[in-house]
Amino acid sequence: MAEIILRNISKIFGKDNQVLDNINLEIKDQELFTIVGPSGCGKSTLLNLIAGLEDLSSGEIFFDKVKVDHLPPAKRDVAMVFQSYALYPHKDVFENIAFPLRIKKLPKDKIKSKVQKVAKMLEIEDFLQRKPKELSGGQRQRVALGRAIVRKPKVFLLDEPLSNLDAKLRVSMRAELKKLHSEIKTTMVYVTHDQAEAMSLSERVAILCDEKIQQCDKPEVIYNYPKNKIVAEFIGSPQMNFFEGEIVEKDDELFVQFNPFDFFSLQKKGFNYLIKEIFFGIRPEDVILSQKEEKRFFKGKIFAIEPLGDRTYVDILWEGKRVKAQTTSDFWGKTEEFFYFSFEPQKIHLFDKKTGDSLRENL
Repeated sequence: MAEIILRNISKIFGKDNQVLDNINLEIKDQELFTIVGPSGCGKSTLLNLIAGLEDLSSGEIFFDKVKVDHLPPAKRDVAMVFQSYALYPHKDVFENIAFPLRIKKLPKDKIKSKVQKVAKMLEIEDFLQRKPKELSGGQRQRVALGRAIVRKPKVFLLDEPLSNLDAKLRVSMRAELKKLHSEIKTTMVYVTHDQAEAMSLSERVAILCDEKIQQCDKPEVIYNYPKNKIVAEFIGSPQMNFFEGEIVEKDDELFVQFNPFDFFSLQKKGFNYLIKEIFFGIRPEDVILSQKEEKRFFKGKIFAIEPLGDRTYVDILWEGKRVKAQTTSDFWGKTEEFFYFSFEPQKIHLFDKKTGDSLRENL
């Protein structure tokens, strides 16, 4: 088990292809920590740097305050689980799991005991004599996890391990991984492009984008208080609505002005109102809908309705923009019908139009 510290990590491929720029992270001992970001942002590269499969361009890596970035992978005591499982096709499940123990030249009885214990934990004890090709995707993933667990490494590194599974199996495997972590209590660093995985699995999440860590915090903090527009755009499905606006003052009251006719009243505290040109953000679940005209509501026309059983998404055309709202499954509106909407005042987000930084105070 290990605390991992990444200090001023940068990685450049070739002469000028910078993938990571000055990454600083502290991953706690026994923590399930997720790095999430869009495809190609450098997540797997960062994991490979921790494992020692790639060399740093600059920076330092520490395990339990011991510098390890000069050590080869075998000396770092890490175990990786890959997207492709990387199982030996000619070996059965028992031998795939036992392989790292045989490398260590443990006695046969110890190997058998350890493999059976891990197989039971992962509920694959009935498949020990099968070859990987005889297993389902979920079973193969359990074998790959078993091969990593049996070594009892200091650190588990998981590189998009569920991305080859179908949607239903991914959801169930997320729960199994979380339960597994609570049982083995080992530091896990999990990389994914799937924000739902990151938010549901992790104790803390780091958002990696544009070569940098944009925000690192608990999932609920990142969702409710994104530090910048990049994070706000990436986290949440459907995506947050964004509208350009300007902070104006009328009759001692503050507003966001969206166009010559539409204004949204702001609370006096909560944001830095010195920045005037802004992006106004609101999540679909925080859009309020009304079939009748109400004071300070905006008027739009329903563009599309997406019923999903337990909820309904409604797209509204408003002054050349589209507003996505989430409502109940019994939504009564119709396409092309005029509708009225507003925003939950406590749930709005304001971002500096130039820098993209959140204007929320005390963030």
